[in-house]
Amino acid sequence: MINVNITDAGNTQNYALKKIYEWGYTVSAVTETEYLDDHMYYYAKKNGKTYLETSPVRLLGLLTIIEKYGQNWKQREAVPHRYLLQLSETEYEED
Repeated sequence: MINVNITDAGNTQNYALKKIYEWGYTVSAVTETEYLDDHMYYYAKKNGKTYLETSPVRLLGLLTIIEKYGQNWKQREAVPHRYLLQLSETEYEED
């Protein structure tokens, strides 16, 4: 069994939403459109821009990139490959 300290779950989603609201975004949820499948999606809007994800925690992650690097985050410094995930021999390593 893996001892996990925090995960994307109901008890973390309100913290994510609180931070998103503090940054001045409006957040809405949508379950069905002609372009999306049947899953619940959360979208944040600010300054005419819209960001979409499948959970408030994931949405906060995307917005953190925007807040840190700006709208042109792709044209900014390239992220070195050393930051990419490395596959490990085991699925998880326990402490």
